[in-house]
Amino acid sequence: ELFTMLDHLVGLLERALNSQVTGTKTLQVQKPDRDFRVRRLWRDVLDSVDRLERTHAAVVLTGTYTAEPLTGGEPIRIAVVAIRSRRRNPAATKITTLWADAKVDERQMLADYFEGLD
Repeated sequence: ELFTMLDHLVGLLERALNSQVTGTKTLQVQKPDRDFRVRRLWRDVLDSVDRLERTHAAVVLTGTYTAEPLTGGEPIRIAVVAIRSRRRNPAATKITTLWADAKVDERQMLADYFEGLD
């Protein structure tokens, strides 16, 4: 059940990414349907997180930061989602900082992303 909930959350976040990214360097994989509603999507994301937190005594932490590509070039905006167990760490709700790599391999990121689209 946990993995099903996680898969559902990942799917919602991917849909949100594909529908919300804007700009000249946008990677638009799929255009949203005509009846697509952004508010409904974000409500579904929050409901999914709420269910995950209640059902599995978890805390879902999120954040964004700017990372440097390993091969140089423009900085990349990264979103981070971390899930922590309140059973293993009762202080998980107090976490205020997420740590992540300052440099990222953008080629590997793209390869990982497109692997799931085959």
